[in-house]
Amino acid sequence: MNYSNGMGIEIPQYVITTKSAAKFWNIKEDKFVKQLTEDCLFGTPALANDKLKDLDFGYVVKTARKYTDSNGIRIRMS
Repeated sequence: MNYSNGMGIEIPQYVITTKSAAKFWNIKEDKFVKQLTEDCLFGTPALANDKLKDLDFGYVVKTARKYTDSNGIRIRMS
């Protein structure tokens, strides 16, 4: 991941995913998708865990990093 010259901010976020991180829960579409986007991010682990209770077992909450700078937004798994 290419970062700009330190002029951005990185924020920890949380996602509901499979153990292999192949699919991610999309909050807006209310389904699992293969692409990790901003629509998959929960602001706190409590919010992610509350939604996880509504889903089938086998899914986990993992930490992701959302990096924002003048070039745009990048999301990566921790």
